Amino acid sequence: MEGLINVGNLYRFKKVFEKAEKGRNISVGFIGGSITRGALSSSPEKCYAHLVWRWWGSKFPTITVKYINAGIGATTSQFGVARVEKDLLVENPDIVFVEFSVNDEGNEFFQETYEGLIRKIYGYKSKPAIILINNMYYDTGKTAQEFHNSVGKAYQLPIVSIKESLYKEVVKGTFQVRDLTNDMLHPNDLGHYLVAKIICEFLEELVENTDKEWVEMEIPAVITPNRFENSIIINNLSIQAKMKGFKIDLQEQIDMSDVFRKGWYADEKGAYIELEVYGSNVAVQYRKTINKPAPVASVSLDGCEVCELDGNYEEDWGDCLYLQMISTDLERCNHKVRFEIKNVNKENITPFYIVSLIVS
Repeated sequence: MEGLINVGNLYRFKKVFEKAEKGRNISVGFIGGSITRGALSSSPEKCYAHLVWRWWGSKFPTITVKYINAGIGATTSQFGVARVEKDLLVENPDIVFVEFSVNDEGNEFFQETYEGLIRKIYGYKSKPAIILINNMYYDTGKTAQEFHNSVGKAYQLPIVSIKESLYKEVVKGTFQVRDLTNDMLHPNDLGHYLVAKIICEFLEELVENTDKEWVEMEIPAVITPNRFENSIIINNLSIQAKMKGFKIDLQEQIDMSDVFRKGWYADEKGAYIELEVYGSNVAVQYRKTINKPAPVASVSLDGCEVCELDGNYEEDWGDCLYLQMISTDLERCNHKVRFEIKNVNKENITPFYIVSLIVS
């Protein structure tokens, strides 16, 4: 089958089938970016993830197959590894589909954050099976699959590549890009249907291999420095901040995709917030807005200014939950992080919003 990059060790996949065949309910989870969330599908039911979930329901019509979609648009595996437990793993999924190949850049940093995500899922108490999905940009074929798949092969995981299947059909002229996507990235209904069809054909091929004897393998040795596996999210629910001019956002979060919540915001020059965190690697999530101009903030770490955060977003599709590293490979101890609003003007209509710190 085109698109089948790796079959891997099917011990856990076989266990999911055996559980369902015994009449026990199962849970199917998805984590990824906007494609997994269903961007540009006309309804949530036409998203590829929902269609793949329906395949499991048709395979086992006498049991309940729970659907967990933990996709959040414009997010990477760096955020994924920090949130996967609370957004997905607490539901004790039996199988997890992972899709970040268009949100992550193809480089060693995101190979490392991706490995942390895979390790966190692999080591969870429900021992879920894991299947990796490689999406791509439909105009260029750009994808991080080379770096992701090196992780997948090291962990002997099944991998299905949309680039090596559907994109090849685009290149051959079987489909025109505009048949499948309006923005060169997010599939329309037909695109989602074809992505799901490829994944389900892949699943059928895996099923044919479940009659073999498979042995559970120990979690492999890391192939990257693996600095991010134990990442945690720090927001206004988990830390007391010292601040002047910043306010705590007390609004309720509607769902996991309602991302600009649980943080702090300010729109006055000189407003600051200080947080003390423990770890070696520190990143910040903040809002980049299309409602320009927005404030710019400086970031200081342990008293030294290290970078600036520009609240203005150059894209036009909507506000972005932007994740930026502040520093890596620090001494593992307490560190003070300070954010200060540097410039504002009368035209600023959107406050500067800090969503969280991600620390490992």
